[in-house]
Amino acid sequence: MDGDSVGKLIGEPGKAATVSTALAAFANGVRHIVDTDHHGATLYAGGDDVLALLPLDSAIACAKAIQLAYQAAMKANGLGGTISAAIVFAHYHLPLSFVMAESGRLLDDVAKTQNGRNSLAVAVHKPGGLHLEWASRWDDAVNAVTEAEAAGAAQAGPPPPVQTLLELVNQFNPQSSSAGTSAGTGLPLSSGFLYRIRERWGDLATRNTKGQPELQFSQTHVQQLWAADLLANRDLGKITDASRKQAMQLAEQLFTVSRDNPNHPNHPTHPNHPAPPPSPPPDPRVVQPNVLFSESGGLLVRFLATKGAAA
Repeated sequence: MDGDSVGKLIGEPGKAATVSTALAAFANGVRHIVDTDHHGATLYAGGDDVLALLPLDSAIACAKAIQLAYQAAMKANGLGGTISAAIVFAHYHLPLSFVMAESGRLLDDVAKTQNGRNSLAVAVHKPGGLHLEWASRWDDAVNAVTEAEAAGAAQAGPPPPVQTLLELVNQFNPQSSSAGTSAGTGLPLSSGFLYRIRERWGDLATRNTKGQPELQFSQTHVQQLWAADLLANRDLGKITDASRKQAMQLAEQLFTVSRDNPNHPNHPTHPNHPAPPPSPPPDPRVVQPNVLFSESGGLLVRFLATKGAAA
């Protein structure tokens, strides 16, 4: 984890000492958050930087706790500031040097540059290589495509993607539900459905006058389509008003963690972003900036809920 634009903040007249005090207070509390609260091991905590090893089932919650501690330390000293994080879930056979390099790439290229800072980026590497990549800003209610949609989301007040991700992981935890199904609903979170998020629903957008993708349908309509897809394999006689409501709630949660963020100025599809250099064909396991929806959020939920046994 690394504070965002800290050098610029320190460079402001008269703020260097205050920033130093805030960062010292933050760093002093990191070890307790990591080692005691989340059963990890702090490798380094100094200034605005944190490096730690953590269990699979507590890593994201720990990163969120550190982010809140950073904001609290800055606010207590009359400062504003955000922090970005990268988490690499890696097979134990992978060299630590590779994991370190990958975490650096995720932090700098994805969380900070592509997602515009104040973000969490996650990658899962299995023995065969990269399995998925997911990123979200900490505090976006929804990664809205339009300003009007963002305003509506703020008024409605849904939880941000990282919180929703953790809620879904708990919901699909085999200890509280049948493996691969939602506790209390019995609805499956199958790989087939998750891949259809991209293949069937990923192109439900057109380009506006600014060249940005916009939904052809409302957010609610997309969620209704997803809810119907979740119920598609059930006997019609067994579909009740309660199961429809449960499917809609699950669709809303999955929508939150499946949205890409093409509206940020640093996003490669934003009209103000410089054209990227030629590159090889995109890896389908990595979230691509031109896709409105991605299955990576749901696959990450499955991976974490089953403790790496499925994704």
